[in-house]
Amino acid sequence: MTHEFTLLLEGPDVLSEEVFAELDTSCHDAVFGRCGGTQFAEFGREGSSRESAMARAIRDIEGAVPGLCVVAVEPRVAARLDEADPLD
Repeated sequence: MTHEFTLLLEGPDVLSEEVFAELDTSCHDAVFGRCGGTQFAEFGREGSSRESAMARAIRDIEGAVPGLCVVAVEPRVAARLDEADPLD
């Protein structure tokens, strides 16, 4: 089953070429972005449970790039960020 969720991130710029290359190796099932200064990884990850899919995603992100940390897990935050007022 595919589980959809968004991880909010702090640390190195996920959109830099070097960081993205590291993340793409272990997180090919994620879309990385930034909105209003918040970095995110939006996943559609296979797993037997939502919790196991999220745990693997967190481990993969934090293991791929030194200093990159998951600070929150949200249900599809990027979709809501796209709708945010650009002045926020």
